[in-house]
Amino acid sequence: MEMVSASKFKRVWNKLAAIRPYSSKLKQMTEHLFGYLKGVGFSHPYLHQQDASIVASKDQKLCIIGMGSSKGLCGGYNAILLKALHNFIVSIESEKTIEIIPVGKKIQDFARKNKYNIRNIKTSATAGADLNMAFAKEMIGPIIKEYEQGKISEVWLVYSEFINPMVNKPKAQRFLPFADFAGDAIAEKPVIKGEADYLFEPEPAELLNSIIPRYLEVIFYRTLLESYSSEHSARMIAMRNASKNASEVIDDLTLTFNKARQANITRELLDIVGGAEGLR
Repeated sequence: MEMVSASKFKRVWNKLAAIRPYSSKLKQMTEHLFGYLKGVGFSHPYLHQQDASIVASKDQKLCIIGMGSSKGLCGGYNAILLKALHNFIVSIESEKTIEIIPVGKKIQDFARKNKYNIRNIKTSATAGADLNMAFAKEMIGPIIKEYEQGKISEVWLVYSEFINPMVNKPKAQRFLPFADFAGDAIAEKPVIKGEADYLFEPEPAELLNSIIPRYLEVIFYRTLLESYSSEHSARMIAMRNASKNASEVIDDLTLTFNKARQANITRELLDIVGGAEGLR
């Protein structure tokens, strides 16, 4: 199982290592464009909270996409993630209906046990080591569409961020409205001049309108890769530790068995020698 997990981890990690610089550059370019457009009152539905008049508040939902594993034997990975998910839900002070979208059987079981509203994502593809962008777009597409229609007010991602094969940490990130470009930190940044002036084709607003949906898909795809990398690395380490512990137990039991066997042989020899001496 350690070898299988190591193989799956390597495949997923290669994809994660490839998408990280791409997503970082895409974010940098989007921030640059937003810096040019913030002074002209640019607005986008993905960047700001929706107007409450779009849909009655009772119909609005706060969706939490929880990303866990479908199997166990991965140490404390699921326990730590589920605890973080529970604490995050408890910390939300909102009158909106909370709906959990589980990615992985462990998240689904947790939601059912705690009687949360569950919504399953139906896809025609399969995840795991064969995870790709098309699968991610198929998963998140309906959620983004419902947000555009005003049926969903917020979307959060709860997953395990991959740090290294030994460390991963649970993280809650707001997906919609897009927190990175809607916050005050970016709104207060000066217009990026740089060492060179940029010419945009097409216009910055049109370019940003096409980049933001793309970046949302990249964020979700990267989050899936982070989650699967964390899962497979946790299972790989857990199985390695299990094998090591089992070897130690085997060594201890083998030593105990050999001692008992030797003691039994010694006892039988003493009986034989004692009987021979008695016959003399």
